[in-house]
Amino acid sequence: MDKKIADQLTELSQKMMDTVTTLQKINDRTVQDLAKQQLEAAENFIKSGSEQMKNMGNIKTVQDAVSNQAELASEVGKMILSNAQKSMEVLTRGQAELKNLIDQNIKELMERAKTGGK
Repeated sequence: MDKKIADQLTELSQKMMDTVTTLQKINDRTVQDLAKQQLEAAENFIKSGSEQMKNMGNIKTVQDAVSNQAELASEVGKMILSNAQKSMEVLTRGQAELKNLIDQNIKELMERAKTGGK
């Protein structure tokens, strides 16, 4: 095999491994960020539930109970929405990183094609 071809194959293999490594880093970071987000959300739900339990000790009337439940529903709704928004931000950031990786690889491939693989 021609040394030039062997060098090109070696370089191509290295580029593929670099791309796979970068892809894995992006995926790992995205999964870790999502896991952190979910732990934070769980912590917030536990704190909210604990506060509601404390507030139940102050309930004297049915109106107090209804008001307490309405507050809980409102707070939980806000937390769910916030968690969804933060999760989407993490996923959108990961998607952008993947798009940049693909765009960069396509750009390099096109440049090599133009120069005849040099």
